[in-house]
Amino acid sequence: MAGGDAFDQSNPSCFNDQYVTGNPYTTFYDPARSRSDLDLWGLTGVAEWNVSPDVSVKSITGYRRTESHFMRDDDTPFRLLELQTDQTARQFSQELQFSGKTMDSRLTWLIGLYYFSEKVRFDNPACFSFVCTAVKTKLDTHSYAAFSQATFAIDPRTNLTAGLRYTNETKRNDPDNFYIDNGFGLPPFAVNNPNPDPATIIDNPAKVKLKNVSPMVSLDHRWSPSIMTYASFSQGIKGGGFQQRVILPRLQQPTFGPEKLTSYEIGAKTDLFDHHVRFNIAAFWADYKNLQITVFDPNFSIEPLQVNGGTARIRGIEVESTIKPFEGLTATLGGSYLDTEYTRIAPNAAIPPDAVLPYTPKWSISGGLSYAYELADAGTLTLRGDWNYRSRTFFNAANDPIISQPGYHVVNMSAAFLTRDEHWRLTLGVTNLTDKAYLGSGFADLRNSSFADGVYARPREWYLSARYAF
Repeated sequence: MAGGDAFDQSNPSCFNDQYVTGNPYTTFYDPARSRSDLDLWGLTGVAEWNVSPDVSVKSITGYRRTESHFMRDDDTPFRLLELQTDQTARQFSQELQFSGKTMDSRLTWLIGLYYFSEKVRFDNPACFSFVCTAVKTKLDTHSYAAFSQATFAIDPRTNLTAGLRYTNETKRNDPDNFYIDNGFGLPPFAVNNPNPDPATIIDNPAKVKLKNVSPMVSLDHRWSPSIMTYASFSQGIKGGGFQQRVILPRLQQPTFGPEKLTSYEIGAKTDLFDHHVRFNIAAFWADYKNLQITVFDPNFSIEPLQVNGGTARIRGIEVESTIKPFEGLTATLGGSYLDTEYTRIAPNAAIPPDAVLPYTPKWSISGGLSYAYELADAGTLTLRGDWNYRSRTFFNAANDPIISQPGYHVVNMSAAFLTRDEHWRLTLGVTNLTDKAYLGSGFADLRNSSFADGVYARPREWYLSARYAF
């Protein structure tokens, strides 16, 4: 949407059906219609060998291939912003796990090796009112990891668990980005292009490497057969990468570093009243360093950049409960509260000081009710209804209100029939029963281009599924 104060589909300034067909303007990739196409297939193989009663070996092999094609005309019939993405990706992973127990089963252990390889071919032409760019790149990722975890029973009711993971990852990027003359000539900022060819945006390979050791430790104690408490500490990391959509001419592809997380959690799990009531509660604290966020280049607002935006903190509490008052009836209720903030903002990150982290609603509440009817010798019919609530959610680091989603409710219902032999299951259901229109994601640059768009979640839908188990 260009301009405007809110996402109003009847607003003529917004993209809607009036611009789907009959567009007299053309581009080098002939958009005329926003659409998407995704083809994905994969294979997974799991093999396990029990070497002895106390030692086993497991192999997990995976392969996945995706081909995607997306077109977006993000504005009016005038060429303001039109995007296309063609991408193919191939992934291969192999994991080996060695597990066992010793010391009369007081010590259980796991040792593993992991390998991951990915090749991506990315083609992302983009047309603006004054220039078109062809952004092509080849991305190769190779990741190796070794991990171990062991649990020791200090006594029959207390367990100590510790683990360690070592990761060695290399990402390579081979870009081929250049300008396309769409009748206006090269843009003004290409005059001082540091590359030999003034039409070349960037044409130099780049590499990002990561070596990391992440520990974890937890302690749990069972006070009775129905009450257990625990505390844990863990660290994790998300690798860095490259900025793909580059408009300003550069000698080197922009990169961003890894994001690090340290988390603490305490909680309790209970199973009360002869398994009629289950209640779990957890409180957690997470600290982020070098948080990866998307901002806009201060020299040219149309070019979004992925940067390490500073440090952040998440504090929260989560509860979940299941109640079975009598045979056949089950009620569930759960919720979480999140308190998020940026504790330090990097100079290159345009984030308001009171902003919260994107995609982290303060309140999330859900509930469900189901009842199972025994239909004589035919089987079981289960009726179920679910309700979910999310409070206001922001979709970017700057917390732009125009692409935030106010609190909303979603209701789903289903009826499932399971045959007596449990071979067949037939399910008829409705999702988003009230046909609530709500945003699932959004993007905005309001500081210079006055541009924002959002993606709505799926409307009310019904489905019928059949499953056979043998």
